[in-house]
Amino acid sequence: MVNRVAIVGISAELPSGVHSTSNLDHAQFYQFLVQHLEAYAEFPSDRCNLKAWIGQNVGHINVNKGSFLKDIDLFDNVEFGVSSADAHAMAPVTRKLIENSFLALLDSGIDYRAKKVGCYTSGNSIDLTNVADADEYDLGSLFASAPSMVANRVSFHLDLLGPSFPVDTACSSTLTATHIAVQAILNKECEAAVVAGCQINHRLIDWIGYSQGSILAPDGKCKPFDAGANGFSRAEGCVAIVLKDLNTALRDGDHIYATVTPIYSHDYAHIFTSGDRSSGRQLMLVVLVLLLEHL
Repeated sequence: MVNRVAIVGISAELPSGVHSTSNLDHAQFYQFLVQHLEAYAEFPSDRCNLKAWIGQNVGHINVNKGSFLKDIDLFDNVEFGVSSADAHAMAPVTRKLIENSFLALLDSGIDYRAKKVGCYTSGNSIDLTNVADADEYDLGSLFASAPSMVANRVSFHLDLLGPSFPVDTACSSTLTATHIAVQAILNKECEAAVVAGCQINHRLIDWIGYSQGSILAPDGKCKPFDAGANGFSRAEGCVAIVLKDLNTALRDGDHIYATVTPIYSHDYAHIFTSGDRSSGRQLMLVVLVLLLEHL
């Protein structure tokens, strides 16, 4: 018996910059990389007038560029049985995680409803009350934006009966979530698992904090392994994969994108600190999927 786990479903929404009016799925993103394109763009003006905060003093932001998802306000709440009140209060990353987890499960073709399917997700669960005035008396959706909801809402609305784990280990969050999910499948804790990560950088105070910490590249571009590297660029994205025991996937005739061997996410835990110059908590999962898919 092979002690490995198969990736049998994928869904992704990744920035396209000025090259498209929509976000990229995982196949489009691969071609995007092959063509050496870049997704850098100015901060979306429909979210906030970030230019008004540009400056070099305390409380200012020193960069107006990054890689941003489009249409983060769109969500078909009726499709997932989410009330309008919940949809308004729900963190944008939770909405994206629900959508992409559903699409990854759909891509996998497995029978997941009311099954022992685990959910292991990460995301910066910042609700919209952080970026807009809230009605403090509207308590009907009090729990919609709680940090645990980045996983629990996915499990609830997709009717997944396996373990439901929100994971936050900073920049290694989705890698850690993958590790936990792999172990859960190999230990027979669940039949399959959704692993997903999402990052949306819509909160102004975070941009101020990163600027004050002098860790953002002034031109808004990452330059890894380059002598001219002078900071990193903030990026957004949402990726979900479906994992299943390899032997079971082979037996069921599932489409297998790649296989994952048991991983140990914290052998080098001292590297993954809150100040680590990584391009986002979803990066680990994106790189894992893209590299394994095309081996």
